[in-house]
Amino acid sequence: MSAFSEALLALRREAGFPSAYRFYHRNGGRRHFGFTYVHYLRLEKGAKAPRAEAFGAILKALRLAPAADGAALTQPTARLGQARRPKENARPKRG
Repeated sequence: MSAFSEALLALRREAGFPSAYRFYHRNGGRRHFGFTYVHYLRLEKGAKAPRAEAFGAILKALRLAPAADGAALTQPTARLGQARRPKENARPKRG
């Protein structure tokens, strides 16, 4: 998986979409994204990188947007371009 696909997967889940199918179809499918569900799966698996138009449609579906001044992306959106880093002081999960 690429850094982009890992971030996309995490943000999709954070947005309340447990599956790629639900995310793609509940956001309007091909009419919204401009590409097929199979192509979306390739993006999420890291087999393809999104084009600029596709990137914008994905951000809109995730309810993420550029900052008001247009200079930088808002905090959650910026994660799409960054690799996931392990948390340094993470607490162990209780079972």
